[in-house]
Amino acid sequence: MTFNFQYDKHSPREMDEFVFVKMAASIRKEPNSNAKVIKSAAYSHKYRTTGIVKSNTGNKSDEWYEVFFDNQIGYIPKSAVEKREFDWNDMMAKVEKTNKFIKEAVSANKKIYVLDDYVPLGGGESGKRDKFGNRANQSEFGYTDKSFKDYINIPDRTIMIVEEENDKYVKVKIDAYDNGTYYLKPSTKRYLKDAGITGEITRFIYVDRASQNEMVIEKAGDNWNVVTSSFVTTGKDAGNSFATPYGTFLIAYSKPVMQYTGSDNKAVVGDAKNAVRFSGGGYMHSIPSLFEPKNTREQRKAETAKKIGTYPESHKCIRHYDDQIKFIYDWLGNSTPGHSEGFRVPSVPTVMLVK
Repeated sequence: MTFNFQYDKHSPREMDEFVFVKMAASIRKEPNSNAKVIKSAAYSHKYRTTGIVKSNTGNKSDEWYEVFFDNQIGYIPKSAVEKREFDWNDMMAKVEKTNKFIKEAVSANKKIYVLDDYVPLGGGESGKRDKFGNRANQSEFGYTDKSFKDYINIPDRTIMIVEEENDKYVKVKIDAYDNGTYYLKPSTKRYLKDAGITGEITRFIYVDRASQNEMVIEKAGDNWNVVTSSFVTTGKDAGNSFATPYGTFLIAYSKPVMQYTGSDNKAVVGDAKNAVRFSGGGYMHSIPSLFEPKNTREQRKAETAKKIGTYPESHKCIRHYDDQIKFIYDWLGNSTPGHSEGFRVPSVPTVMLVK
């Protein structure tokens, strides 16, 4: 894998493993509370780390993270930070697994389908979380056997193949969910659409919800290259909001502006630019903001931007810095110029992997 970034304004370097500061703390010259303070670490700051060390004096059970900054080494209490990472290994494992699934399907002359049942401003029930943490919102039930009792929630835009079909069920195989076999009720078949995938996927967007970051890669020849990376904000599972779903999703389309409604789901109250739909009403997009009050809109957007890379906070979508998502929006391209609604289907099939 190469790192020839096409856009790197928000791409951290040498941060494969890092700590996120969850409470203000002092970074000290040695791993003990009496050592000299060499830097004050504020909330949301991030530092490269090599791992945990034990205190070198006093309470030997105290643990500290060794961190790097400004060509210095320091130590910060484990209790003040969260360990996070840019998980390149997991990303590539998922990329290879997804493409293996696709190649085997294509070799066997099996059509690849995508679940396509999104209704704008719809969404249905939230329901209980399944074993993958996904709720029923903007999903269909995938039953574990023909009895139609136990099930998982299959989110919109999930990739699958049909293994068997009759008047009682549609048996599908879904790589993202344990490479498992699931049974759909016949009425669900109408939501399965031809994914238009005829060979391996050469573009992936990988989102890590635990570390609140994202990597974008593209294949050129036999090699994968990192196009860009950044911190992001994913969805929070609470009340009227949902966690960004876990899975493998075929990007549907992009559009210049995504509008959203208030709590009544009727009046449009705000928007975000450069929106890329990946599952149900889940979009990648710029910093969202309410239209009113107009005079504080930019200030409010700036405050929201400060929270990127901290904790899940969106309603399901993935928030980006404005310029970061504009780059991705342009990079995805447009195979449907002149679309009546301005929708831009990516120039080549592009898959989002959500960890």
